[in-house]
Amino acid sequence: MKIYKYVELECENHKATNSIITGHRAIIDENAKCGYRYVGYIPLKMGPSGKVLSVELIFEKDAD
Repeated sequence: MKIYKYVELECENHKATNSIITGHRAIIDENAKCGYRYVGYIPLKMGPSGKVLSVELIFEKDAD
């Protein structure tokens, strides 16, 4: 059986151009130290132009 952990990450939204995700590597590294493996992400919020405004990072590890 697997245990899943979800971490929401807000994007830096530049209204006239794009959105940028920062800090994701630190979150992935931190969770790896706790035994979790990064398995993917899900966009949570999108702007009217289709820009991703927040994502949820998904981690898993084996249940003890």
